[in-house]
Amino acid sequence: MNAPNLNLAVTRPDPVRLRPDFPTVSRDRLAGIPGRKGLPFLGVLPEAVSNPYAFSKAMYERFGPIHRFYACGNWNVQLVGPEANEFVLFDRDANFSAFGGWQPVFGRHFDGGLLLRDGDDHRWHRKLIASAFKQDQLQSYLSTFAGNIAQLAPGASTPVLEAYEFAQQLTFANGYSAFLGRDARDATRNDLLAFRYMMRSATAVSPWALPGTAHARANWAKRHIARLLEPLFDTEPSPERTDLAAALVRMYRSGLLDRREVLAHLTFTIAASFDALSSGTVSTLHYLSRDLQWQARVRDELCAAIPSPAAITIVQLQACQLSEWAFKEALRLNAAAPVLWRRAVRDVEFEGTRCPPARSSASTPC
Repeated sequence: MNAPNLNLAVTRPDPVRLRPDFPTVSRDRLAGIPGRKGLPFLGVLPEAVSNPYAFSKAMYERFGPIHRFYACGNWNVQLVGPEANEFVLFDRDANFSAFGGWQPVFGRHFDGGLLLRDGDDHRWHRKLIASAFKQDQLQSYLSTFAGNIAQLAPGASTPVLEAYEFAQQLTFANGYSAFLGRDARDATRNDLLAFRYMMRSATAVSPWALPGTAHARANWAKRHIARLLEPLFDTEPSPERTDLAAALVRMYRSGLLDRREVLAHLTFTIAASFDALSSGTVSTLHYLSRDLQWQARVRDELCAAIPSPAAITIVQLQACQLSEWAFKEALRLNAAAPVLWRRAVRDVEFEGTRCPPARSSASTPC
């Protein structure tokens, strides 16, 4: 398989110049939106991160689908429900900045990742990364996934399966193989924990990296991941490699990306993909377990379209329309992340309520 074509005739945007200045939003400017402050400085953060679903549910029941809360010195606006997810994520009027929303959450550990980029800068980097996700490469990934599933799937005699932990292990194995071009059997427990700790830093209660805290674990994780990924720069990837790491290293050698950007994109893509995908997978299983009719329809469709999972193809997957609907509906009802952060760059209106430019989030419904 040939390496992806990296001859991109584009002008590289300046991400710093494109990042807007976000002023602090006072409680007075959000006075028309109901909500509460909670503890001094920390605000509602402890209860929000300990159980995001329960927090969103309680706030929704008390204040409705749009409300404000205080956390770590800042006022935030939360929008709850499937319609909120659609309003914020589709963002048809370009009202929101992903960088402004996620930087306070992920900035210290994922700065430079695709989620922390906006506008032309985001589009430019997304186009580069997309070169590793073309049709023939996706088919190669599917073959890799089939092998990992066969290796990791529990036997029929397994009495109890912890679905979320299994989904995390499987999706991490797939990301390790597809994005790094390595055998998933070479991945260590510390490799998985490192990427997991990076993602869990987003729900840290303490903003300081004290021993035993989420940020301290994330700092260890960054060092571990750097040791894991740095050897990628030592040699030229072989022409037959089509994984994301090989594509990004070729971009580095051609001057399209610098070393820090390659590491940032790999770290974030692996961490976010396995964490979000495992969450979305378990949500889909949850909703299908509650609707046996749809569960049967999805199972029958998959079994009919894919007679041999070990030889699964893109064409076969594309024929599974009901399964795609079920997965997308699960994500609509319960987004892959408990909170989806954005920063409003202008006045926005949702459900008849207007709010000034503020840090906003869409959360899972109640």
